[in-house]
Amino acid sequence: MKYFNSYKKKNVMKVFCAIAISICFSVNGFAQKPDPDKILLQVKNYYSTIKDYSVDVEVKVDIKGIKVPDMKAKIYYKFPDKVHIESKSFAIIPKYGITFSPVSLLNGKFTALFEKTDTLANREVYLIKIIPLGNSNNIVLSSFYIDKSLNIIRRVETTTKTEGTFLLDLDYPDSIEYPLPKKMIFSFNLDKMDMVDIEESKQQQDENPRKRTTQLMGKVIINYFSYSVNKGIEDSVFEEAEKSGKRKRRK
Repeated sequence: MKYFNSYKKKNVMKVFCAIAISICFSVNGFAQKPDPDKILLQVKNYYSTIKDYSVDVEVKVDIKGIKVPDMKAKIYYKFPDKVHIESKSFAIIPKYGITFSPVSLLNGKFTALFEKTDTLANREVYLIKIIPLGNSNNIVLSSFYIDKSLNIIRRVETTTKTEGTFLLDLDYPDSIEYPLPKKMIFSFNLDKMDMVDIEESKQQQDENPRKRTTQLMGKVIINYFSYSVNKGIEDSVFEEAEKSGKRKRRK
């Protein structure tokens, strides 16, 4: 009988030890969050594979109280930050809306915080908060929704010091070779915002577009067609645009 009780006690102790160990492992597992800096580095490295591209776009601007015609344009991009837009149509568009690059928010120094794993458009995503360091940055906080399996940015929510807030939703093709969207929806509710006029005449296109400041809310919807990626774009494409802007500023 004593032997039986001793045997029973040993088995009970083994069970309790096993439970305790399981709890410890479970707690440690839940406590270990993904490293936000590592995730963002993977994203940045993936987007950095794009050295240049040109693409045709169709832009629809929906601004409360303002009628804006749809426009077509061609965008040229060269790493890291050269952008040139060509258009024969007329439109008034938010400057951020057509030239904004989510990866530009990952440049410079910042603090990254892992918020949670979430679901967006039936995709599992990491939600990571980014706080820029330094007083010179106009951005206060950005929230990145990063596709867990594909390392692409699906949404960005950004709050600025002087221009209000904006939301960027990115839609990608089913088959992704480069992290370039097929559609982008740029929603904004801004206190002060630069507006860019793109004129019809060739002479006006060659000059630096006029800018206006106003309070606006609305969205810019951009559809992308016929990407040409990493084929090489001459610097002269961007230099001519810079020269035309300088000529206008001297007037």
